[in-house]
Amino acid sequence: MIIFAICSSINGYNKGVYNIQERFEQTIKTIDSIKKITNNSYIILCDNSNISTEYKEMLIEIVDLFIPSNNSMYDKSHNESQQMIQVID
Repeated sequence: MIIFAICSSINGYNKGVYNIQERFEQTIKTIDSIKKITNNSYIILCDNSNISTEYKEMLIEIVDLFIPSNNSMYDKSHNESQQMIQVID
């Protein structure tokens, strides 16, 4: 089994180039891409943003583990490292 950890911030609180819908679609494409290259994967998605219940439910259905994270958006590098620590725990 190959474990894939995806650290994400779908709702970037206006601190990115892409809007929420585009970030959500990018995340779905990432997950689909992983599933295409291996049939022996375990996908963990950690997202540190407020997303709609609809988005959350869709993501929960297509990954093996969804970890919501409550990191602030003030320091991108810090948030990403904290997400990876949560995934490893």
